[in-house]
Amino acid sequence: MGSDVKQSLTTAEKLLKQGKVDDAVRLCDEVIDDSRGDLLTVNRVGDILAATGYGERAVIYYSRIADQFARQGYYPKAIAIRKKILRLTPDDPRAMVALADVYVAQEHPGEARSFYLRAADTLLQAKDFDAAKEVYSRLVTAEPDDPRHRV
Repeated sequence: MGSDVKQSLTTAEKLLKQGKVDDAVRLCDEVIDDSRGDLLTVNRVGDILAATGYGERAVIYYSRIADQFARQGYYPKAIAIRKKILRLTPDDPRAMVALADVYVAQEHPGEARSFYLRAADTLLQAKDFDAAKEVYSRLVTAEPDDPRHRV
């Protein structure tokens, strides 16, 4: 990371601590644009946001990284970032499903099962039956030979 990038990120962190979130995010976006979307820089921006209490905004940056890793086939790295997102938003069914989807892409449907089931349970509690049905469908697709999921 160049000294300009470090300086800009330090400034962004100070702005966040002062509560100037929009200014800080704008500066972070400029840093990312200047670094041509370098994943380490995007990750650093997410870390700064998460550390200063803006985890919901950090998720946007982390998701970008996880999607990029998954597209490139770096599933263990995508999983690590998805777990980071889940730590920030532990009750978000979208985060659970996204992590499970990466496990399925890595051909580890057994690992995905618990996240799909947690997401479906969360959606059922919220009475979002259509979304829960979609999650169950993903589980059946991931483990088609397991009769428990079809019920």
